[in-house]
Amino acid sequence: MWTDEKALNIFGMTVDVAIFETICKNYAYFTKEDVLSWSLEEAQKLVDFEIQRDIEAGIEPLPYDAEDFYDTIKNLIKQDIEEKNDWFEWAVE
Repeated sequence: MWTDEKALNIFGMTVDVAIFETICKNYAYFTKEDVLSWSLEEAQKLVDFEIQRDIEAGIEPLPYDAEDFYDTIKNLIKQDIEEKNDWFEWAVE
């Protein structure tokens, strides 16, 4: 089971921060198609992928949650659109 102490020893950050960083790293690779198709189902696929990656790396998977991934990325998309991020010009036309 993950604790903040365990996460600090392994990642140098708390569990919540490690999960948020994982979400942000994934979001950085999103394409226009990923943004347009973002859904809870896609979030679950991303969580499954991260769990598999952790297992393959030989570490206990973090307590990823599809709803957390979905909501966080949805908010990042909204923030990028509101800030008129150049990458999102197509979304505010």
